[in-house]
Parts: sequence; structure tokens; C-alpha cells
Amino acid sequence: MSDLVPDPLDAARRIGHTLVRVKTGDTVHVPTCPHLSWTTKTMEVTDPAEVARWRLCTACESELSGRGRTRYPDLERAMEALPVPLDNRPMVRELLADHDAELIWIPHSGSYIGAGGPKVRTRYIGKGYVWIDARTHWLPVSGESRGRVGGGRTEPQEVLCPTCQMVLPATRICDTCS
Repeated sequence: MSDLVPDPLDAARRIGHTLVRVKTGDTVHVPTCPHLSWTTKTMEVTDPAEVARWRLCTACESELSGRGRTRYPDLERAMEALPVPLDNRPMVRELLADHDAELIWIPHSGSYIGAGGPKVRTRYIGKGYVWIDARTHWLPVSGESRGRVGGGRTEPQEVLCPTCQMVLPATRICDTCS
């Protein structure tokens, strides 16, 4: 089944999981796999012979072999590790207030925080966004620069009249010089 994880069932048990698969699928996952974020219809797989018939998801293989995502005990520690800008954290907390994540992690790439579980759809938190059920919620600060505002748009820059140095209106025709 896997060269990196000779006994996936045992590896899953060690981290407190069973293995599951989608009824029509041919891949075995841990219940918190991001590939399962759109389905709640999974079947538990507990028989070693049955596990051997299916292939192990590559993301789950990384996690079970100990080289995948880093787990965090709570959202606060994960936001500190990413790091999510301080100005964004109240909105992240608000957006996830009703979300009872069983697992919080940051993938090896360090590009986002995942919060989910077998009974809860995964939500993704970046430095400047929160992704919930295929909808992106833009946060006030984008992470690296402070030029980003909600919706991914940037603030319009003031343009000065080359003659009198007054701020031009949106028409770009100077009220003073025209």
C-alpha cells in the first residue's frame, strides 16, 4: 500500500484516527484529510485486508509518516505560528466562532492554517483571508503589506495635476486649471 507507511491502520491509531474512504472511492484517508472537506459520507475502514486493497492518499501518507502537517492544540497557537497579522485575528476568531474544529494544522508549505475534522468541514485561514465553504472572506491586512483592503482591492492612489499640484478628481480633469 505505501512504502513510507507499512501499516497505515496502526499509524492512524497512534495519532488518534481510524482510516476512511468514500463509498465509491479507491483511496484511504484519515478523517481530517483536506480531500474529504466536501463530503461527510465516508465509510470507516478497520480491517487490515481491506486497507491493503486501497491506495493511501498522498497527503495522508505524509501525515502518517510524520513529515506532513504540523498540528496545533488551538487556533491561537496556529495563528502565532503562521503568523496571522494581529489586526486580522479578531476577524478570524469571529468567522470561526461557530466552528468546532477537532484538528488544527499548518501544512509543510506553511501557507495556511487548516481547521476541521471528521464531522466538520475544513476551513482555511491565510494571512489575509479565511476560506469557508467556497467563499473567501478578505481580512483587513494581507500579511506582507498593508496596502490590501477587503476583497483584494487596493486603495486608489491620489493623482496630482502636473500644473497646479492639486488632487485630480476621478475624471482626471483638473477643476482648478480647466
